[in-house]
Amino acid sequence: MNPTSEFKIQFSGLSDGTHKFDFEINNKFFELINSDLIKNGNLIIHATMHKTSSLLTFDFTGDGTIDVECDRCTCNSKFPIAGDEEAFLLVKLDNNFNNEDSDIITLPKEESEIDLSNYIFEFINTLVPLSIIPCEFLDDDTLCNQEVLDKLNQLSERKIEIEEIDPRWSALKNLKNKNDN
Repeated sequence: MNPTSEFKIQFSGLSDGTHKFDFEINNKFFELINSDLIKNGNLIIHATMHKTSSLLTFDFTGDGTIDVECDRCTCNSKFPIAGDEEAFLLVKLDNNFNNEDSDIITLPKEESEIDLSNYIFEFINTLVPLSIIPCEFLDDDTLCNQEVLDKLNQLSERKIEIEEIDPRWSALKNLKNKNDN
């Protein structure tokens, strides 16, 4: 059995129009995808497929939590994500493969199904902020590893003490002090 079979949609045989699909995303999904960024999570993803004879358009909506490592203190915590994207995936059913438009996937007209697992993963990644600092996002300082933060503060203070002031800057600083008097 194909491990991503639960994310395959059999679109041949479906009437033209709108069709809805729901996917439960859990740790097993992230293991299948072999993600470095996200290892665990629990989300619900809703896919709405708009089907015509030559085009499939997928809208995605989702929410849930993912386990992330804080970019500041490296502690692990659950991070809520949510969002939606209309026309996230466009699939053209055509035997003429034209790769000029990278936003549209072309499948042969004879194709009967599409595996959405990688596209669901891409969608989830669009919901993750570039900088992940859960304590700021959730306004909860208890999420941070205080020991790591204290060490970072110590090291930054020590660096400031160690740095020597370039003599050219000292001369400019003296000029500023003369003008203040």
